Amino acid sequence: MAQLSHRSGKWCIRIRKNGHQVIKTFQLKKDAEAFARDTERAIERGEYGLEQYTLARAINDYIEQCNAGRIKARKGRAKKLTRNSQLKLDFWKENLGRHELTELKTGHLRSVIETQLRNRSAVSGRYSGEPLRGATINRYVSELSAVLAYAVRNEWVDRNVARNLDKEHEHGRPTPEQINLTNSQVETLLGACANESENLHLFALLAYETGCRAGELQKLQWSDVDLEAGHMLLRETKNGTDRPVPLSQRSMGILRQRKRERAERVLSANGMPSPADALDRVFKPASVRKDGLWDYRHQWNSARDCANLAGYEFKYLRNLFVTRASAAGVPPLQIAEIVGHSSLEMVKHYARHNVDHLAEAMAKLNG
Repeated sequence: MAQLSHRSGKWCIRIRKNGHQVIKTFQLKKDAEAFARDTERAIERGEYGLEQYTLARAINDYIEQCNAGRIKARKGRAKKLTRNSQLKLDFWKENLGRHELTELKTGHLRSVIETQLRNRSAVSGRYSGEPLRGATINRYVSELSAVLAYAVRNEWVDRNVARNLDKEHEHGRPTPEQINLTNSQVETLLGACANESENLHLFALLAYETGCRAGELQKLQWSDVDLEAGHMLLRETKNGTDRPVPLSQRSMGILRQRKRERAERVLSANGMPSPADALDRVFKPASVRKDGLWDYRHQWNSARDCANLAGYEFKYLRNLFVTRASAAGVPPLQIAEIVGHSSLEMVKHYARHNVDHLAEAMAKLNG
């Protein structure tokens, strides 16, 4: 039986017959009705070749299109599938891949979440061995939803059933009380980082003084550090743009020393840099990993524990910078530009406790 509907300025025809489904859109209603009549007759005569898409096939096609750069993400950039994304899609393919898209129901997804995901344990990171957290389950659903949205755009199915799922509870953003440290605590933490390694000390100092993300610092190259101008250029940031960030005198002093040491190593090796130095990374790994990035997490966990700050996450240094900058009177728009926030909402969240300047303004207004 054919069902006709009008949405987004187009006529959508959906034909269900003999356990199969055909979906197609038309600009004109009469074209949609004519297609429905012809298609139903062809199905009855066995002349219409109905192409069935399973979830596994849709996932494979989606991955192929992502790898070819044909799927767009935020701001028109090509979507890149990470290893974690790939693993999540493999999970759905393993558990629901055999289902045809037209037969897939929200109940199927709920069942897999309850029987499979809730019984899984994290295999890495700070929550290794613990049950998957709500945020992680939401990421699984998000990856599947992207595939189903792709299927809807290609008219393989008429709706994205993943959107009907209720989101799992996630821990809220950290409060200022969780983030804020006294000057003494900061220096103790930086000292503990220095005891771990020179890399970690500079890494933490830059995050504290510039509000950079860990991933941005990991990719930082010497060619993008301009010590004469006093800034560094962060490339391929989360928002998809390159971002210049000013440096403090303290950070520049350490960077100058590190740069001299690197030049001396290359000179002593007769101009032949080690594989790690050849990467041009400011934070070079002890050994060259596949992605060429330095893994700071183990050293960071050790340093924060030594500073009696167990549970203090590295990203809190970025949040702490926002709080400090706001308290110092830096305008929110400038803070957002420095840290790379695409909106002022995050700046407002971490600066909301600093209301002294607002009280002063109200006092002036009210005489």
